[in-house]
Amino acid sequence: MSNERIEEFLKEIELFTNKKKAYLSYSSNEDFGYAQGNKDGLLLYAAELLKAAKEIDIRKFDEGDREMFNPNFDWIEDQNDTPFAYIQITNKERSEINTLEELEIDSWKDKVFRFGCVAILIFAMFLAVVGWF
Repeated sequence: MSNERIEEFLKEIELFTNKKKAYLSYSSNEDFGYAQGNKDGLLLYAAELLKAAKEIDIRKFDEGDREMFNPNFDWIEDQNDTPFAYIQITNKERSEINTLEELEIDSWKDKVFRFGCVAILIFAMFLAVVGWF
C-alpha cells in the first residue's frame, strides 16, 4: 500500500473520529493481555499504527535495521493504559528477521533462577554422596 493511500486513511480517521469520546485501555490477566476500546479509540489507535507503517518508507535506517517510532497517544486519558510507549519499526521482511535470537535474551531473573537450580542440584548430589559414606 502506498503512503498516499495510507495518508487518505489517516485523514478520514481524523475527520470522522472524536478524540474526546475515544476510549482505549489495555488490561491483562494471568493468561493474556487484551485491548478494550470503543470505535473512536480503536480507529485512533489504528491511525498510530498506520503512521508507523508510513514511517518505514520515510526513514533511512542509518543507525541499524530497526528504529523506534513514538506514537501520539495524547487522547488517552491514562497513559498507563497504552500497551506500547514506542513501536519498533524495521524495513526487513519476516524471513530476514531471526525471532529466535530475540527470544533468547534472558532477564537477570532467568539467569538467577538457572544458577539457583544448578546450585540446589549440586548441593543435593553433595548431600547424597556424604550420606552414602
